[in-house]
Amino acid sequence: MREFPASPMQAAVHAAFLNSLTHSTANTQVSINFGEFIEVPLIHKAWKWLVHHHGLLRSSFKRPSGGTLTLREHEDCEIAWRSLDWTKVPQEEIAPKWQQLQLEDASESIDLAKPPLYRFHVIELPGGLHHLLWTFHSILLDEKSVFFVLRDWLRLYSLLRGGQQPPSSSGAFSYAAAIGAIEGADRETANHHWKSMFQGFSNWRPLQSLYAGRKASSHALTACHTEFFDRERTALLNQLANSAGVSLLTLLQAAWGLVLARTHTEADTIFGVYRSCRPLLESQAADTVGLFDSLLPLRVKLPEDLTCKEWLCQLAQEEAASAHFLLTNPAEIWPNGRNGFPRFDSTLHYFPGYINDLISMEMPEWTRFDVRLQKASFVPIRILAYGGERFSLALEYNTYQVSPSLARQLFDRLVGVIRSFEGNLDQRLSDVPTTLPHEAENLISIGSSSSERGSFRPLFSSFGEIVQQIGDRPAVEKEGESLSFSSIEEDSKRIAAFLKTRAQQQTGSIVALAVPLSPNMLIGLLGILRAGCVCLALEPGGAAQELEKIVEHYKVALVLTDDKCSEHLGKIQQPVMIIDRVLEEMTSCPENLLPLSVDPSEPAIFLLRPDGERTLVLHGVLQLALENAIHTYQTKPGDRILCHSLAGSAASFEEYMVAFFTGATLVIPGKNVKSTRTAFQETIESRRITHLRVTAAFWSQWVHYLKELGHRTPPSLRRVLIEAGHISYPIIEAWSELIQNETDCVVFYSPSSLIGLGTVTDGIRAPEIVNGEMAGGGLICGRPQPGTVAAIADNRHRLIPAPFPGNLFLGRTQAASNEKNHSAGLVSFGTNSGTWQFAPTGEQARWNENGQLVLSSEPYTQLPEGLTWMKLRLIKEALVSHPEVIDAVVDKYPSKDGQLSAWFVPRDSHAQFPITLEAHLRERLPKNWIPSLFALVTRFALNAFDQIDAASLPQPKPKTIPATTTAPVSSNTLQSSLLSIATLRGGTGDTSLYFIHAGRGLVEDYRPVVQALPGGYGVHCLVVPRGRLASPATIEEIVQQLVPVLRLHATGKFAIAGIGTGAIFAWELARQLDQRHEKGVPFILFEIPPVGGKEPANWLLKVRNTLFGNEPAPYAPSGRFAELVAAYQPPVLPRKPYFFISGKPDPEWRRRAPLGVWGQLHGSALLEQPEEMAHLLQSILASLEKKGALFSEK
Repeated sequence: MREFPASPMQAAVHAAFLNSLTHSTANTQVSINFGEFIEVPLIHKAWKWLVHHHGLLRSSFKRPSGGTLTLREHEDCEIAWRSLDWTKVPQEEIAPKWQQLQLEDASESIDLAKPPLYRFHVIELPGGLHHLLWTFHSILLDEKSVFFVLRDWLRLYSLLRGGQQPPSSSGAFSYAAAIGAIEGADRETANHHWKSMFQGFSNWRPLQSLYAGRKASSHALTACHTEFFDRERTALLNQLANSAGVSLLTLLQAAWGLVLARTHTEADTIFGVYRSCRPLLESQAADTVGLFDSLLPLRVKLPEDLTCKEWLCQLAQEEAASAHFLLTNPAEIWPNGRNGFPRFDSTLHYFPGYINDLISMEMPEWTRFDVRLQKASFVPIRILAYGGERFSLALEYNTYQVSPSLARQLFDRLVGVIRSFEGNLDQRLSDVPTTLPHEAENLISIGSSSSERGSFRPLFSSFGEIVQQIGDRPAVEKEGESLSFSSIEEDSKRIAAFLKTRAQQQTGSIVALAVPLSPNMLIGLLGILRAGCVCLALEPGGAAQELEKIVEHYKVALVLTDDKCSEHLGKIQQPVMIIDRVLEEMTSCPENLLPLSVDPSEPAIFLLRPDGERTLVLHGVLQLALENAIHTYQTKPGDRILCHSLAGSAASFEEYMVAFFTGATLVIPGKNVKSTRTAFQETIESRRITHLRVTAAFWSQWVHYLKELGHRTPPSLRRVLIEAGHISYPIIEAWSELIQNETDCVVFYSPSSLIGLGTVTDGIRAPEIVNGEMAGGGLICGRPQPGTVAAIADNRHRLIPAPFPGNLFLGRTQAASNEKNHSAGLVSFGTNSGTWQFAPTGEQARWNENGQLVLSSEPYTQLPEGLTWMKLRLIKEALVSHPEVIDAVVDKYPSKDGQLSAWFVPRDSHAQFPITLEAHLRERLPKNWIPSLFALVTRFALNAFDQIDAASLPQPKPKTIPATTTAPVSSNTLQSSLLSIATLRGGTGDTSLYFIHAGRGLVEDYRPVVQALPGGYGVHCLVVPRGRLASPATIEEIVQQLVPVLRLHATGKFAIAGIGTGAIFAWELARQLDQRHEKGVPFILFEIPPVGGKEPANWLLKVRNTLFGNEPAPYAPSGRFAELVAAYQPPVLPRKPYFFISGKPDPEWRRRAPLGVWGQLHGSALLEQPEEMAHLLQSILASLEKKGALFSEK
């Protein structure tokens, strides 16, 4: 036995197939039909001689641990012949039986350590014919070698059948010697040559966003589209390549590269090309068999100003420059490879001719011999081209990854580009079309006509009809008070009459509205619009100087406010009018004073944008937007819309107006319902909300909350409108499990944030979103609204058809466009259907097969430098595919030298950093794509517009750190106790406060309190998971496991606190700590539940139902938790100080509380009043510090 170093190509294939891919993709199958009667024993004998002649056919591979791969050439080997008798199988069953045999055989592994690396099935068919199935590992032979082996095999068989003996031979030129003879350049030089090709490149997988969204399967089917050229056209194609001085392979590379590059706005792409080293072989080794094909990268950049011939010559020069470096291991040069092999969308493989044709040319006596080769494929798309007298082109694709329509479209584009080359190589590259003729009329998507919904009346005419029908019903509700539609109508008319008569404001005058969200604000808004004035909403709580600047900048003519807010307006020079006084003065409004409609070209309102600027919306545009929004909301009288968006924003304006003009009730909460997800959920349930508009980021957090606590969506909720943005696939999956009744979900995208001026999905339920394309290439955002047109174009403003991605442009039809002058920066696009002007949105998107917009980018998200949206999405998808992660954000952290960082939310908010996350990412991402820094967060902080606030993301740390929010506690302790500590805020001093969290809600619910807490206190949550509460352990036993966790984490002075159920655990924790120290532990108890009773209290039953009511065993303790708490006997602690806030402690406890007992906080839950609770905590901690009563283990 002889040993040789494996070739670079073999080393790459070995790493790829053995480490990651399935057997079916590791094996190559050759189906052989001899076309005549054969003598099977002679076939065996001929192969035996062939094995002796070619050493590779009796070889194996060995790779010592940590060593290099070696090729071992054995003296002999036992051939695996498997005979099958199908002589009695009916003719109609042979074909499916053959297909089944191929599938089963392909999935059977081949042991690379034992020769031979192949096997045979010999099938005897009716009539005495035989078929052979030869299966070998792809590390063994390339396609040209298969031809050499088959040719020699047939020659030997013909000699034996004729009674002759094969010629004696000492063996063919060995594969190892052939490879050694052409290894010219050293490996370092070759690798440097190929790596230089990747500089500045980021569009690694341009087609992945177009995939059907399914993962590859070991049973993946392969489908194919084929184009055959006749002899005349083949001759013309060869003549065309010769005229440009290039090979046919170069022409094919250019054609496929053009198709791929045009699918991406950057016109820059890389795909794999199989290049053969055989031309470098010496003549005596020309017929050597082995693996001589290298899969190497080809980068295609489109120099649009060059002619096709000039570009082809440029590609040929680049190809010639790399000829000395063909013998290269692609795993060493490909920067985004995984497990030793490149990851890309497509490969191109050119063959000089079909094996059958080559056999017929050299051995005419075997004219009926037929071979079908099925080569291993590990990429979604393969381009196969065969030369010879009749050129043929094929596109093979994996049906589990690529949709048939996409494959057909790509193939038609490829054939079209070749046809364009045939027509004229002197044309500029920019003039080569890649759009198919039947796609020309679908390049611009036009929203359906609003006439299909019926004519829409002027706004205030419609409002008048609502008043006539349901005038006495509540239009607005706030804190138990309501205002009817009739009252809104009359009061807004009086405001409008005042502006037109007393204030003498002209149409188009800008009137500022400085009133907090209330019925008065809504009356003022409608009054301003009725009068034809322009409304500018101000934040009355803002700084006086800032308000003065805004009023001056926008040339405000008059300010409407109320008594309370007028005190904070500062030294505004413009007239200031109090709404209540205006209503007192204007006792009536003449019917003929106010028109029902305003000129559509007149300005109507300034809407606040997330960047702090304001957008001016015209009356005509406003009319269209509201018409579309009303159709999207689908509200009717009796429905209830929660008004929770930022006042002055597009979202809040649509909430008001949709309610007013459809007869729905606008519900204004009296407090910040979004301080916690618990408060938000309770508000929807208690106020019986039916319609809800949210951002994607806020919706994601709400769904996570529902999922973690086992809640369902509120039964009253019928429709949720989601503004496109940050959504992860697991969140959508969770939503599909949580919805109940008929809750519909729609997703919309609009650069103005107005639903009616963008695209929106049909009314679909969440499972349809899940089965759509979220995982396969972005978020579906539907079709253009009536009056809106949309287009996808590249950086040169060339329209791109579906489903290829590009830059998104939105515009309005002529009927909907009322601007007198178009602003700069608009782009004109047109087809035979017409010409429109579009504005760039800054987003990347595409159209799917159903004509729906699919966003590749994330609105309100800044793309990190050096990344593409596709790369960013692939990293996020890899993160959220981990079973313990539900959401993630990827960015570059500025204070860490711009290192790629990931912030992720665990499915269980009490969880720690997943120890398997790094290995999980290594399996799914190239090494240089894996973030360097990580941070675990319970939820992402949102800004005033409910978008993720990047500035509030915590500082990430290297992945070797356990977590940014988890204490450095030993894993054994945490695994045994199932307890953890979440850090809500790192302190600047040595004093900390530990909340004991053991009840309803999430750790995140404490965050508003922490944010409002002054001072440098560190605040942490010692978490008792719900699963632990349902265990048979008593409170004393559970707390026994809390003690070592707290001791390991606490480094300075601290106090402990508990709310509700957590108060019970805090009390017991203090008792157990007291047993170890003379100095008592200060603790603060809020809302103490009744304990020590014989029967579980109603309060405890409510807690149990909240925690476990909707969960199956083992998380349904059947009263166990309520009994556990009710049976706990709180001991009397002979020391002080400790504090009790609310609840009913005994008189002895009252006397020991230096700060007394705080009441029931006005009847509201504590965490819903974070400022008051934070103020109280600060007072208590300051008192403890002053008295030196804080506890320390050190």
